[in-house]
Amino acid sequence: MMTTRGTMAFDPNKIRLYVDHDLANGASVQLSRDQAHYLGTVMHKKAGDQVFLFNGHDGEWACDILHLDQKETVVRATHQSRPQQPAAPLTLMFAPLKHPAIDFLVQKATELGVTDLQPVLTDHTTTRRINSDHLGSIAMEAAEQCERLDIPTIHDPKDLMGLLSGDHAGSTIIYCDEGDNVPGMLTALKGLQSGPWVILVGPERGFSPTERATLRDQDNVMAVGLGPRILRADTAAVAALTMFQASLGDM
Repeated sequence: MMTTRGTMAFDPNKIRLYVDHDLANGASVQLSRDQAHYLGTVMHKKAGDQVFLFNGHDGEWACDILHLDQKETVVRATHQSRPQQPAAPLTLMFAPLKHPAIDFLVQKATELGVTDLQPVLTDHTTTRRINSDHLGSIAMEAAEQCERLDIPTIHDPKDLMGLLSGDHAGSTIIYCDEGDNVPGMLTALKGLQSGPWVILVGPERGFSPTERATLRDQDNVMAVGLGPRILRADTAAVAALTMFQASLGDM
């Protein structure tokens, strides 16, 4: 049974896989052992069945399975099912979290259209390292399931103050502030259009007084509130992204 979601028909039986391989008409692609196991053992696919591949720059391609076993699985691209569309740049800055909260954050950020995931080191950050390979796998699986044609870039952790003065000096940074006397996010975003956009959420203990003062002094930083309740860091990220996409994005 198929249902309509926006302008895209959703097929629950459709299988999408991300590959690091150029895609074009007639291209043969050898899948990884994990992908072969998924197709053959989990989904019970066989030679002649169809899967869909994407790589982040060539769009999505329908492919026929030519050969499938534990040693080698090869598919061939038959036609492009969707062209690549440029993604609107949207960065999520967040303090690294412990598992499983960081897995949840990366999964939901991918589903909500984030193009860049930037861990930030703050005065109250307790976890200062991330497993980029593991988080990349989480993002890849989320992109496969949510019909994205790309995967967000996961950057190495950087100091908050360095990011404010360097990499994102030209972006509008939406700073999720736990303090009083800040407008709600939906109100603050009403009527705005310019970007690129960065959403910044703090660590579990919040930003330090020094960091909050510095953030409020930046010309390109907009302080917003997420409501009367104190949210966990991963919940705050999902709430902020949802409101952003509802106001300025594609929801």
